[in-house]
Amino acid sequence: FYFKLERAPAIVPLVLESRGWTQHQEHHGVDNWSLFWKNGRPKPSEFANGKPYQRYNHFPKTSVICRKDSLCRILRKMKAVHGGVYNFFPVTFMVPNEYTKFVNFFSEQKSKGIWICKPNDMSR
Repeated sequence: FYFKLERAPAIVPLVLESRGWTQHQEHHGVDNWSLFWKNGRPKPSEFANGKPYQRYNHFPKTSVICRKDSLCRILRKMKAVHGGVYNFFPVTFMVPNEYTKFVNFFSEQKSKGIWICKPNDMSR
């Protein structure tokens, strides 16, 4: 198997090579690779033009569940449709749009709550 890298952590080629994979070179052929490890998300055209045997280290459209604001919207919609089965996620506010709602809820809770502030699209 051949793998391609684009700004991958140093451990990635070490692990793949230890399992018998070979880093793709141009002389192997343009499309003759099985795994493309990218630091960022592949472009939609890369997914669309991929061969059936080719894989990326990211899945298309996962930002819907990986971004905290998108996940919140999806969970709220699911809760509206399916009710209590979606009570597993905490009260969530998307600031700055819901800042007033947050302040009101926070004021009602006094010192009962623990709050976590997380940026939308960061691994933190």
